[in-house]
Amino acid sequence: MRIGLNILYLIPGGVGGTETYARHLISALTKQLIEGDELVIYASRETAPTFNESKHVKVIALPIYSSNRLFRLLAEQLLLPLYLLRDKVNVIFSLGYSSPFIHPCPAIVTIHDLNWYYHPEDFGFVSRIMWSILTRLSAHTANHVITDSDSSARSIKEVLKTHAVTPVLHATPFKTSPTKPNFKLPDDYLFTVSASYPHKNLTTLIKVFNQLASVNPKLNLVICGLSGKASTSLKQEINNSPFHNRIIILGYITNHELSYVYSRATVFVFPSAYEGFGYPVLEAMSYGIPVVSSNATSLKEVVGHGGMLVEPYDIPAYISAISKILKDSKFKQGLIKRGEKRATELQWDHTAINT
Repeated sequence: MRIGLNILYLIPGGVGGTETYARHLISALTKQLIEGDELVIYASRETAPTFNESKHVKVIALPIYSSNRLFRLLAEQLLLPLYLLRDKVNVIFSLGYSSPFIHPCPAIVTIHDLNWYYHPEDFGFVSRIMWSILTRLSAHTANHVITDSDSSARSIKEVLKTHAVTPVLHATPFKTSPTKPNFKLPDDYLFTVSASYPHKNLTTLIKVFNQLASVNPKLNLVICGLSGKASTSLKQEINNSPFHNRIIILGYITNHELSYVYSRATVFVFPSAYEGFGYPVLEAMSYGIPVVSSNATSLKEVVGHGGMLVEPYDIPAYISAISKILKDSKFKQGLIKRGEKRATELQWDHTAINT
């Protein structure tokens, strides 16, 4: 069987968790191939060189750059179907929200979440309308939809009015070897990995930190992630903090540097109000860091027994959970062990088989 993989959306280092999903899943799918199977990866010019060909894997670069969204979408709808015909693909699997509306073979699409619907403040007007049209048409023209969690599956069925949806939990991202960065880290810090979009709820984290910092003079806060639509309000919240000199914004860092920062954190805090999945909580668990997470949407499924769950905007609950970890070493060690166990339960081989 010849399986086409549409990753035209992927911009290396620019699409967050959906890149993690694509790279890990493709690696796992490759291991499941048998004699006569072939994966054909359709990627953009900047992405194709980051994938290796092998006996069972072929990489085809379409003449577009994913960073140009308009040309990418046109290529997906107009060029990709022609490539599928030429290459005699048996099924096309699109990994990033949208797929060709007209396809010469059965089509499957992964719709990770409906952020544009539940959190329109994250998008401009045109972008929100575009994603609404793309995801709705993709869901209704594909033969089947895959999504990241039971929570996302329920949302897709309700909002997009399609029932051909299968939730497939993702897995723990592979750990990379740590590289000591050229920036200095404090000894004791809360850590989060999050782009600064409104639904990521980072202003709540700043408020939580302000109260904890007032009674923990050595505690710091480190935030890592790309800038988003809430960057301005986040900066204002930090500037207004009496402990702003103990808040560190790292922005984008390499995976090797990220590994270093994870491994030295005191507590990982993830206050997001909406996630399709939520890789950072599993990454933190795999590094042996205790996790306090929002219980919103998919996070309850992903965290499971491996961390402490609180309501996304409940500041006293965050303070109580983090304080217990800081003060009770026995409880902290137990939470770390539960987190490490949870991280090992979710494996990419299982995700590939269920996909």
